[in-house]
Parts: sequence; C-alpha cells; structure tokens
Amino acid sequence: MTIITPNLILEILAVLSALTYIILASKQNYFCWPMSLLSCVIYAWLCYGVQLYLETFLQTFYFIVALYGWYFWKIPANSLNVSYQSVNTNISVSIILLFAGLILGYFAHIYSSAALPYIDSVIFLFSIYATYITTLKKIESWLYWIVINSVSVFIYFSRGLYITSFLYLLYAFLAVQGFMNWRKSWHTQHNIQL
Repeated sequence: MTIITPNLILEILAVLSALTYIILASKQNYFCWPMSLLSCVIYAWLCYGVQLYLETFLQTFYFIVALYGWYFWKIPANSLNVSYQSVNTNISVSIILLFAGLILGYFAHIYSSAALPYIDSVIFLFSIYATYITTLKKIESWLYWIVINSVSVFIYFSRGLYITSFLYLLYAFLAVQGFMNWRKSWHTQHNIQL
C-alpha cells in the first residue's frame, strides 16, 4: 500500500504541470512556459532531495529558460516559425556535448556524492542544448527530447521517483507528437503537402 507523503503530492503536481507544459509546447502555445516554471520549482526540490545535483541545477536552468521563452514567445514581433538546422550542426554539437558530458561526469564522480554522475552529466548538457533550440523552435529539439526523456526514465526509476519515471516515458511519446506537429507546421509554412 502506497503512503501519501508530501513528496508524493509534490511529485504528482510536478508531473501534471510538466505534462501540461509539453502538450502546450507541442502546439506552440506560449502558456506552456508558466507550467514549466511550476514544474521546475517542484522538481528542483525533489531532485535535490534524492542527490541528483545536476538535475537540480538543470531545473534551475529550465526555470530561467522558461522565463525567457514565456517572454519571447508572447511578443508578436518575436514570433518564430519552426525551422530545421543542418545535419552537420546536429552531429558536431552531439559529439561535443557527449565528450563534455563525460568530462563533467568524471568531476561529478570524483568531487560529489552525485548518483549516476556520467549519465546525469550527459543528460544535463544535452537537455540544456535541447531547451535552447526549443526556444528557437528548431524541429530537431524534439528528436533530442525523445532520447533525453527515454534515458531519464531509467535515471528517475533508479532513484525511486517512479511517477516521474512514468512521466518521462510519456514525455518520450509526447516528444514524438511534438516533432510531428512542428514538422507539419513547417510543411504548412512552406506550402508543402504531406
């Protein structure tokens, strides 16, 4: 029998606000950002409590980006159309982030009590990048999120955050939907029939 604890209630609230965020983001609705702010605050608290320190820092970063995204997407003059970036850019950035993540993971392993320092570090850096290109409405952001969310299922499950682990499984599926929505939007912008 599951005992309802304050952390469980917070985790459920974080999951609901995070799901609302990703659904609205996939529809390019700027109200996604306030929902992101709420989930970031709660997840920063929860991640710190289970010694996922880079995830805690990542939630702080997400909070700042959510403020930026909320402001940037809301202003009509700043409205962006979805776009692609080059394959070479994606490959180069992925190699750099993987290498930097392994170095950061090494230092996290040596100098902290972080759980899963290497995986956490790589996911941390890729998440920062994916968040950045989401604010620019780059279609590939959703491909990054599919991989990040799939790996995060394992991370959160291994730390006992089972509801959050399920959330990231849903995220992976919703990221596929987000990719398809943004790709459809791109085709519509360019008058290309699917």
